[in-house]
Amino acid sequence: MVQNTSFWKYYLFAGLFPTPVINACHMVSVTCCRYNLPMLAAIKTIYNGNTLSHQRTLRNFTIGLATDYAKEAGRYVGKIPILYYLQPYLERRIEGQHAPRLLVSFSLACWEVAMLPLERIRTLKQSGQKVASHTIRYFYAGAAADSLRKPLTWVAFTESEALCNKILHHCSSIDPNTPLGIALKTYPQALLITLFLYPLQRVETAFQYSTLGKNSYATIIREIVRTQGLKGLWRGAIARSIGTSLATFIHNTILSAGRNNLQN
Repeated sequence: MVQNTSFWKYYLFAGLFPTPVINACHMVSVTCCRYNLPMLAAIKTIYNGNTLSHQRTLRNFTIGLATDYAKEAGRYVGKIPILYYLQPYLERRIEGQHAPRLLVSFSLACWEVAMLPLERIRTLKQSGQKVASHTIRYFYAGAAADSLRKPLTWVAFTESEALCNKILHHCSSIDPNTPLGIALKTYPQALLITLFLYPLQRVETAFQYSTLGKNSYATIIREIVRTQGLKGLWRGAIARSIGTSLATFIHNTILSAGRNNLQN
């Protein structure tokens, strides 16, 4: 995946550039979840500053952005040894492509779970709350759901991208590494994977902003279903899907451009 040290500047840029999009969509999703609002109503609420006692401004959508940048920087630090050292080692030691891809995806997901405290701080800021404790348990609230969701997400994206590349190669003349090819892969891929795994994200988010005190997964799920119905498990999913789709498209397009520049 990463064969040239010069490629890392593109990898860093690809990770940081779409961060404002991810942060804004996450804030919309959190507002949808916490106040049981549809997406457009949540956008209007954030813009007007109704839930955060802020002025009416687009800057409200940047709340938590600095924390999100810190999280992306942390992810980047973890990706360097995994993609630059571990992946080539696994590809040399293990025959085939499937097993190394799965192991690398699982390793990346495990590192992302370690970034969960930054995600909680971001969610607290976006829901107008402050850090109430400094214990490990507090910062890793929702870690079980996160530990299940992220490996599944990484594996699903990795395997579905390989499948989409084969389909585009055999069924069309579209290069899967061009912006059109990336768009044809990214949007259906991100939409389906995000919607399928979103209930885990929903429960994790509820843990992060909950003020119920000591929570269990059963308590959180019952509260969501009691106040919002079963559809509450997908509340905020559209905003999350849009953010994931756009961010993945931007990320992959920048990486593709970087590969082309280094090859020329």
